[in-house]
Amino acid sequence: MSNYISRIRSKVGHEPIFFNVACALIIKDGKVLLQKRSDALDEWAIPGGGLEIGEDAETCLRREIFEEMGLEINIEKFQGVYISNNMHTFPNGDICHIISYIFICTVNSEKIIPDKKEILGAKYFNLSNLPLLFRPQQSLKIFEDFKADLTGVIR
Repeated sequence: MSNYISRIRSKVGHEPIFFNVACALIIKDGKVLLQKRSDALDEWAIPGGGLEIGEDAETCLRREIFEEMGLEINIEKFQGVYISNNMHTFPNGDICHIISYIFICTVNSEKIIPDKKEILGAKYFNLSNLPLLFRPQQSLKIFEDFKADLTGVIR
């Protein structure tokens, strides 16, 4: 969790907040890289994380992917903004209305070094055979739009 979110949470507790995240669709050979989250043990997620105050989405994305998986990325294309219709409640009780900025990316290296505090593992999955997903309704929309080559979408 970012310093910004920690500061907000210290003031509002578990009350609902907007949470802006930048996420990377890292595609290789028709497969997408997903990460197994430590706060959602059975679910896999699109890699990314929360924006800090004064940080743009691309800078956030590069920082988060490096911090969480040790990967340097190339941002190829902006896919779109995805606004959740539902609040998400994390296991610790924090409630968020999540706004996701999705980028299509490639990686400069293949060696994934997961930050064991946040990420339990990372693995490439075939887009037609995805595992149980974190925030599945929104994640599936993101993958459908990617397969349809839609960009600049706001959903």
